[in-house]
Amino acid sequence: MVENCKVCAKYRQQQAEPLMPTPFPERPWQMIGTDLFQLDNLNYLIVVDYFSRYIEVGAMQKTTKSHF
Repeated sequence: MVENCKVCAKYRQQQAEPLMPTPFPERPWQMIGTDLFQLDNLNYLIVVDYFSRYIEVGAMQKTTKSHF
């Protein structure tokens, strides 16, 4: 009910989520970040090394889970 109230939405204060810092790694590739994205109907995996900020991007054939 509150979500659909225009007056409530206008005056509701947005709570900013706190930033969660991560410790700086001691060596390259000790900690990485990954994400999937789509561009021009192709799926890509991006990997970022937290130490060097080096980025690897690769096109993916499939994004479905395989069973072992």
